[in-house]
Amino acid sequence: MMEPKITLVDDHTLFRNGLRGLLERVGGCRVVAEAADGEEFLALLPDLQTDVVFLDIQMDQPDGMETAKLLRRRGERSLLVFVTVLKECVFDAFAVEACGYLLKPLDSVRFQQTMDRVLRSLEQRTAEDIVIQRGTGCE
Repeated sequence: MMEPKITLVDDHTLFRNGLRGLLERVGGCRVVAEAADGEEFLALLPDLQTDVVFLDIQMDQPDGMETAKLLRRRGERSLLVFVTVLKECVFDAFAVEACGYLLKPLDSVRFQQTMDRVLRSLEQRTAEDIVIQRGTGCE
């Protein structure tokens, strides 16, 4: 599998720095972009190829949940992992097909479980995108 491209969207620079460090320790991941809010992220999006978006919910408008809804309306297939202090928004994450929901401060075990799920999802997605044609049929 190719190295997943990750984007971090959080209004706290220190948190983004810490999350980048955690992702570097996981290995095999590359942070390709960072944004301080949904508006900055959405402005980057046309030129950005990202597999996974780590997205804070509590930010200036559009907040993380609204940003996720906008992504899905645009047909964006990136995996979404919410990273937030808001426990009460966990059910809203299902509506935008989030792959993960982590609470701040990050628990290292839950972070690793989420990354394992993210990487498995990306591997399955890659396998589904490969079609082998033999004769007149596909496998």
